[in-house]
Parts: sequence; structure tokens; C-alpha cells
Amino acid sequence: MSDDPTKRFDEQGKDTQPMLETILTELRELRAEMNRRFEDAEIRADRVESEVKQARSETLALRADMKELRREVREHFKQPA
Repeated sequence: MSDDPTKRFDEQGKDTQPMLETILTELRELRAEMNRRFEDAEIRADRVESEVKQARSETLALRADMKELRREVREHFKQPA
């Protein structure tokens, strides 16, 4: 074995290179999987937002209909003056 520290580092680097490449590959795969899942979650959130907007719109229309119905009922059962 040599006393040259750079040579020892080079030898160690050769031993760890496959492990580092494996780690990097797994990190890239993890990133791709997480990006896909975030995109899926974003799509679902958009769907939920659309459903909420639809429900809000229908609720407002229902409130308007109920207000009109109350007015018509009051008008129909109005006491003569």
C-alpha cells in the first residue's frame, strides 16, 4: 500500500462508484415517481375544486328559487287590506 493519500482516495472512489451510481439512479426514479404522484394529486384537487364550484352554483340557484317561492306563497296568502 502506498503512503500517497490521493492514490488511496482514488482507490476508494473506484470502490464506491457503483454504489453512488445506484443511489443516484434510485433518487432519479424517486423524483420521477413523486412528480407523477404530485401531478395526480393536482388533477384530483382540480376535480374537487370543480365539484365545489358546481355545488356552490347550484346552492345559490336553489336559494334564489326558495326566495322566489317564499315571495309567491306570501303573495298568494296575502290578507286583504
